[in-house]
Amino acid sequence: MKIIYLMLIIVLISCSGQGDKSSGEIVEKSTFETDTNENKQKADTLELLDNGLMSQLKGDWITTILTDSILKTREILRWKNVFYGDLMISINDNDTVIISGNMDWGPMKYEVVDEKTVILPEWNNTKVIYSPEKDLIYWGGTATGRVFERFPSNDFVEIISNEKLLMEYVINILFKDDYLPKDFASKIKYISLGLETYTPFTFDAIGIENQNEEIEYYGWKFIGDTLNLYKTSFTYDDDSGFISYKLEVIDRQYYKNN
Repeated sequence: MKIIYLMLIIVLISCSGQGDKSSGEIVEKSTFETDTNENKQKADTLELLDNGLMSQLKGDWITTILTDSILKTREILRWKNVFYGDLMISINDNDTVIISGNMDWGPMKYEVVDEKTVILPEWNNTKVIYSPEKDLIYWGGTATGRVFERFPSNDFVEIISNEKLLMEYVINILFKDDYLPKDFASKIKYISLGLETYTPFTFDAIGIENQNEEIEYYGWKFIGDTLNLYKTSFTYDDDSGFISYKLEVIDRQYYKNN
């Protein structure tokens, strides 16, 4: 009898072990299926255009130089080439990118490298990369190059294409009431953005209307919390017919209101 009881115990233990193993296999299979489903769902949410690009790239993008950099650096001179040319880009799903500034560059063909990268063969194979994490486009392929963000407002389409509106926009963000008398900014009728065929200024310059309703040109520079305005002089070249301006001494200073 003892032998029979021992055999029954062995059989029960064996069956119990197989049941645990079977249960473990079911759990592992269930977990694998769950992971697979989640990955499939993630893949399904990644919408691609017909050419293989992420759908998020489609649309209008504006350079952060216009919306951010000029305000941080308080200067225009280093960015003048941008105002003449590539202030915004529009990416389409028909393999073209439209590069626009105050002077419209028009459409340009691009080639898709992967779902977030294109190159522009007509522009020395410039690489354009989209960052899904930051929702930014890096012109040149790195964050140290030109950066574009989504249009904060549709008003920028009109501003970019209109020289007067573009000047007013830049004047308003740079020469605020925290530095100037309230009526002063309204007297600024010109700011040098490099939009002319020939640019007469080699420094940051503004044109201010005087009491006789004439435009006087000044150089300007922010140094810390101080705005310096400089007198200017000019020379006329008889051969070319061009006027060139020179920066002179400080005419006046404005201090930031605390």
